[in-house]
Amino acid sequence: MMKSFAKILLEWDKTHYLGARLANRQRRGANFEGVNRILCIQMNAIGDAIMTQPAWAALQASNPGSLIDLLCRSHIAPLFKQDPNINDILAFNPCKYRSWLFEDGKKLSDIVCGGGYDTIIDFTALPLTAALCAQKKVPPSLGFSRPMRFLNRVMDIGRAYDLSFPYSEEESLRHLMVGLVASQTTTHEYPKSPTLWIGNEVLERAKGLLSEIGIGDIDFLVIHPGAKWLPKQWPVPCWRSLIRFLTKELPNPILLLGGPGDDDLIHAIETRARARVVKPRIFKEIDTTAAIIKMAALCICNDSAPMHIAAAVGTRSIAMFGPVSPTRSAPPPEEGCTVFYRPMFCSPCELYYSRNRCRRGLNFCMHAIQPEEVFAHVVRILQP
Repeated sequence: MMKSFAKILLEWDKTHYLGARLANRQRRGANFEGVNRILCIQMNAIGDAIMTQPAWAALQASNPGSLIDLLCRSHIAPLFKQDPNINDILAFNPCKYRSWLFEDGKKLSDIVCGGGYDTIIDFTALPLTAALCAQKKVPPSLGFSRPMRFLNRVMDIGRAYDLSFPYSEEESLRHLMVGLVASQTTTHEYPKSPTLWIGNEVLERAKGLLSEIGIGDIDFLVIHPGAKWLPKQWPVPCWRSLIRFLTKELPNPILLLGGPGDDDLIHAIETRARARVVKPRIFKEIDTTAAIIKMAALCICNDSAPMHIAAAVGTRSIAMFGPVSPTRSAPPPEEGCTVFYRPMFCSPCELYYSRNRCRRGLNFCMHAIQPEEVFAHVVRILQP
């Protein structure tokens, strides 16, 4: 009862806050010509940030003299420290219980409104960043038009920007992000696929960590079973079965890799694994994870950040899809990604991210992917 009441109060607070920001916003004539300082905003998850990378690469290719800064979450920032298209990174996080507000919001507002930028391009499509761009003193801004429901009201967050383009729930996110800046780019000579640059220091640190657990120059496999939302996770028994097939038939050592919050999941999978060839590890630094995936022969994962990292560093991958259609976010086959997906009558699921569970009671779409078929494809990939 109290939780429900608290949720209603928070939703009312968000509706009132965003409504007031949008109501006071005065759209201006957007002039993006001759910009020298650009702030790109991407406050979504790791995969979304990686899929946005070609967009700011296109901006830099079209405006070679400009300086592009990136506003993103603090745990994502290390991935783009070496990106030659990025001048500086602003690392900020949303508040834990009020996701439409920034921690250190006053500091961020002072930076954004302080006159240091000629334009803002917001790739996030959420109230958090729309409210930031709706402030009176922000430079001309570009973002997505996206009607969203708040209590009994529908508000288009596109009102926060001087120029907006429709957001799509079905279109490929890569195309959507590049499309947002299409009107601001004058060249098609830019990488169409995301690229991550891993610094030598991070690579050496990753090599040392691998050496400590007995993985040297041998071709090793990364299994990363985590995902941001539980319905996206392939079931634990499936991972166990796959590891059993791999350790029995292949000589490759296996790194069972997890990120923050994956401790219980990794433990549940590795309890029956053969310790000689399966090495469970949790790495909290995303750049270390990226470096390890870069050195792996293959990355086996869910529809999650490691899938995007693998494509961006040139490592082949196998990704399990369920609630979300692969056409939305899966890297193409030419980037080395193989997708396993069993569409159901309820696919794509619209509720997985809000309820954090399958609305049918059992995650049928993920259970339908069989370990035997995944193992067979691993063998085909690793065959010389």
